[in-house]
Amino acid sequence: MLRKVLLAALACLLPALSIASAGDASIPRKAGYRLLKLEGKTVKWGEPAYGAQATVSYAFIEGDQGFEDARNCQAMGPVDPILAFNSIERAVFEAAAEEAFRTWEAAADVRFVKAASPAEAGILIGIDLGNHGWAHADVKTAPGAGDFDVITRGLVCLSTEKSWKIGFGGDSEAQDIRYTLIHEIGHAIGLNHASPYGQVMSFNYTEDFGDLQSGDIAGARAIYGAPPERTIAGASLILPSGK
Repeated sequence: MLRKVLLAALACLLPALSIASAGDASIPRKAGYRLLKLEGKTVKWGEPAYGAQATVSYAFIEGDQGFEDARNCQAMGPVDPILAFNSIERAVFEAAAEEAFRTWEAAADVRFVKAASPAEAGILIGIDLGNHGWAHADVKTAPGAGDFDVITRGLVCLSTEKSWKIGFGGDSEAQDIRYTLIHEIGHAIGLNHASPYGQVMSFNYTEDFGDLQSGDIAGARAIYGAPPERTIAGASLILPSGK
């Protein structure tokens, strides 16, 4: 059984961070998740209300870029160096990232669209030029309403000094990119670390499961609502409830 600390540590690196647990009276009473709070405010994309849908754009960093106002991922670059070092094709990496986004779409009413350029994207993915730990996420917010601030930018950065792979098994010193991106995107949409183990949003990396767990799904639905019934190619599709 492969387990190691997933150093995506918003909880460690954001000095103003506090958490809202599933036991808070203001949100549904479901165990296994924690919502991200900054400066005492719950943060999310879209309308500043529990259960409100959001659509978020994303892109991959194309050149070295600094984010002086970020707490994590302050200096980012394109993912090409880690792909070359770990013998991962760019198309395979992008497919893993796409699957990570679709995983959250299937859990809650949050949709992701690829932006035409990084300058137009809400969430940016790249490497961490500072090489802190395995991976990190960061969110920038604007004033919202009530208990909420609104996320206006999300950053997800992966270390160039760690080993990466596609899928579970194999090199025990490498982390699966898809699983890691699901975790980091979870932070970028407003979820905190849930617990040491048991959820994708737990702060320890594990290969015991590859899909979102009940707490992950409950947390995403607390802030974005349940996924809607969608029609694909003339057929009605009910996305899985995760129960």
